[in-house]
Amino acid sequence: MNGEQGSATADLLWVLAIIAALWILWFATGGSARPEATAGPFIKPPPPVGSGEIYSASSRGTRAAQISSAAPAPGGEAAPINLSRSPWFGQVKIRAGNARYETRPNREYLELSANYQLEEPITVTGWFLSNGRNQLGGSSDFVYLAPAAKLFVDGAVAGPPIILESGGRVVVTTGGPPNTNLWPARVNFQINKCVGYLAEDVSQFRMTPSLPRACPLPRSEPGADRLDNDCYNYVNRLSACHTPEFRRDSEGYELLDGRRTNLSSQCRGYIQDHFNYRRCVAWHAADSDFYGKDWRIYLNHTGELWAANREVITLYDRNGKIVDQLAY
Repeated sequence: MNGEQGSATADLLWVLAIIAALWILWFATGGSARPEATAGPFIKPPPPVGSGEIYSASSRGTRAAQISSAAPAPGGEAAPINLSRSPWFGQVKIRAGNARYETRPNREYLELSANYQLEEPITVTGWFLSNGRNQLGGSSDFVYLAPAAKLFVDGAVAGPPIILESGGRVVVTTGGPPNTNLWPARVNFQINKCVGYLAEDVSQFRMTPSLPRACPLPRSEPGADRLDNDCYNYVNRLSACHTPEFRRDSEGYELLDGRRTNLSSQCRGYIQDHFNYRRCVAWHAADSDFYGKDWRIYLNHTGELWAANREVITLYDRNGKIVDQLAY
């Protein structure tokens, strides 16, 4: 019995000796003065807590890949991705458009919509979008918002930046514009009050979304009030955004929209000089309300960009900061 008590006492002394040694080591390395003693369970709080970064369904799965990546910019430069919020966060929102169900690049589109409470216009040229393919083990596509042509006419080239005003939007089409000679130029452009004529000219392409069908009223065109009665009555019945078709039938009679007509040569000249896209622009480009708030952008991408599901679309400003994110 005494032998068992002696063994227990020896074990206790060994435990006390180990505790004492650990206490001496802790005290020698700084004790309670060490920063870790009061830092809590994390040595550094995990982002986004206290970092200003955005944390969402996508950032859980893609954060590491995005931080180590950079978007390839035109000219070979790269825009760093840092996942912090842009100064324009919440002021421009991504709308899915038909991205969830359309697979054809020339019809697939999404929208970027500016807040109606926007105090100052925002230049979005140089911003870029990415899809969420890195969530599934692949590599995300990055696409840039390039400059646009403000006056959309033959020979137009991209130059001015895209500027979003309050309530404005940018329709971003994955593919390219209609491949037809009736289309003025293969550039991004700002909507104007005459583009409804183009909507009719390229109706066979079934653009999505379709161009607005709002043009100046034919009877309000300059000089309409000086036309003869027959010509004025014809013009008064014309639909807005319609380009009348002139041709001759097999017997040599002149047809206007498929019907024989006795309109004067002066009237025919007036109709041809006013009711098509190019002549509408010539007559109205100086109007104060000629330009709308919306823009059309073509990414000229050859394949589908946005997945039907498990997709995360991110909009970045030119500094790589997040403006908005859409997950579905």
